[in-house]
Amino acid sequence: MARLAAILALGAALFPVPVPAAEPGEFLRLDQVLPGRCEPEVVQMFDAVDCRFPVADRAATLDPWGGPYLADVDLPYDEQNDEQAACSLEGGELVCRAVPGYYGSPGRRSVSLIFGEERSAVLATYRVVAPGAAIVAVDGREPLVFPARPLRVWADGFPAPGFAVIRQRDGGRVMATVAVPPAGPEGWRVLPVGALPSGRYRVHPCVGESRVTCEEVPGVAYFQVGTGRLLEAIPGWNVTGADRINLVLAGSGFAGFDAFAATARALLGFEGPLLLDEDGSLLPADAPVEQVTFVEWGPFAVEPLRSSRARFNLWLLTDPVADPWAMFNRTSPAGEGFLGPDGSGLPDVQVTILHTQAPGTWRESQAGYPSFTGRSRVSRDDSWAFANAYMALGFDRPLHYAGIFLHELGHALFDLRDEYSSGTRPVQHGYPNCAPDMGTARKWWGDLEGAVDPFTHEYLEVMARHGQWVPETLVADLTVGYHSGGCYSFEDEAVRPTAESLMNGLTPVLGAVNRRRTESILALWTGRAALSAPSHLSSVHCAVAADAATAHCEGSLAPYVDSPAGPLQATAGAAATACEVEPGEGADPGRVHCSPVALAGTGPWMLSLQVGEAAPLASVDLAAPPVTTTTTTSTTAASSTTAPPASGTS
Repeated sequence: MARLAAILALGAALFPVPVPAAEPGEFLRLDQVLPGRCEPEVVQMFDAVDCRFPVADRAATLDPWGGPYLADVDLPYDEQNDEQAACSLEGGELVCRAVPGYYGSPGRRSVSLIFGEERSAVLATYRVVAPGAAIVAVDGREPLVFPARPLRVWADGFPAPGFAVIRQRDGGRVMATVAVPPAGPEGWRVLPVGALPSGRYRVHPCVGESRVTCEEVPGVAYFQVGTGRLLEAIPGWNVTGADRINLVLAGSGFAGFDAFAATARALLGFEGPLLLDEDGSLLPADAPVEQVTFVEWGPFAVEPLRSSRARFNLWLLTDPVADPWAMFNRTSPAGEGFLGPDGSGLPDVQVTILHTQAPGTWRESQAGYPSFTGRSRVSRDDSWAFANAYMALGFDRPLHYAGIFLHELGHALFDLRDEYSSGTRPVQHGYPNCAPDMGTARKWWGDLEGAVDPFTHEYLEVMARHGQWVPETLVADLTVGYHSGGCYSFEDEAVRPTAESLMNGLTPVLGAVNRRRTESILALWTGRAALSAPSHLSSVHCAVAADAATAHCEGSLAPYVDSPAGPLQATAGAAATACEVEPGEGADPGRVHCSPVALAGTGPWMLSLQVGEAAPLASVDLAAPPVTTTTTTSTTAASSTTAPPASGTS
């Protein structure tokens, strides 16, 4: 998080070294990267900088298989902690963001580049000074903020008053100087950044008596401003105000929103298992068996999530997230600041970042645990919060990670522990699936001994139908028992319920123990809404009687919508009448029937359907029926014809 023009860059500008040019469209070579600069050039310990390097061939691209492409600082400790910054081509420059100044003592840092197995000479420098007045973002190294999600910071070492200079992250243009407000009860402060347009920014401490006279000092924090706007992931699926988990998917590293949306929708597995060809491209559900090379299972292709889809609203964040870890840490409440289409806050939000990796780089997918972790009996309360998740996707075959998506949701939504062995992590114990000993295991799942998750058989049938190999022992491996090891342990330090499961080897079957836990959490939501929003009603139709004395209204009730909290009425002026609500079963729509409402005067009229004094849920403009016409002949008595009743729709 941090940034002065390097001496080496100045020298290179005065005495340029000839560099062989690449043919257009060739991959960038390390010897074509020129000395560059890091900004800010002076930062505090624990800050980071962005380093930019011109390239000799602006048309060159990075070889997807030639990486990783990293910026490395001349300290060995950063390598031990995997802290080299990833680099990418941006506007004809190689840009390496968040190069760390975390380690060692104050002084000048030298930056070199790594292309696969090759390392460059020093190409840029920056200076690190001892800590002083500091601003640190609360919600990650570059949190995403938007109108209802503020920039929260820790501010230390500030005399009163204190100020902050906000600059564009790239180029450093000053956008504003704002006062640093007093700390709240939690210790953090909210910086006023709401007027900034969407983009990436950095904030620096400024010490002095006023915005005009304060002196900017080393130290930097980064943040991104977005809109926070959400779109339905599955058009027409979400129900406003429903008692549902709000699953928000955000994209990082994609070419654009359309690419992100297509990948996100496919990974959900909403239409069933993903059939992929040899290139990892999605095939239609009726694709011939000979075209199917892989079968992947997204969350909603697997039970019990498939049959519990109505307990989820599914959203896509329209803002591209610059830092893929921007929303990984769980805040309280999780997903703070996301608004539904009616402008109200979304409850029970889980955020998953889908990150397309830069060529040659890789990070593990991760998820935290929810606020109820370890509890055998769970109820929703004021402290309820899901954990967020980070999904690392391969740049060439992102749909192969559908099963890992479900695995990470197993942590973040349902408190399921990893059941595999690991040589790098300490053993973990925790309810429901990683017992510390046999006695605890029998207490936790002894009643399920010998049980097999029934989804196992469907999984096997689908895989066989598409010519996919599965182990012959899979049913036995998914039968509940007592298996020593796992839960990161190679020894007998833990007991898990099955030899294989989603939380172990990524077979897309939870197993009976994990499934029971998942079903118990999902059961806390009804998935339904009380009739309260205009989107809950459709096809509202009102017909005026022939004598224009009354009108009768009816309409369709959206699926998963129940009766309102109060009586529903049809009103016309001062007249009102009751409406009967008939909710549909499951995903079926329901109906609304209203008793005839009296009409006054000759029309036209406005009819409304509303609950109590709330805003109308639907309004219908009605005209009076056509006037009665009379025809007379010399041989026939007068006769009259009445036109059909006039009607209107909302």
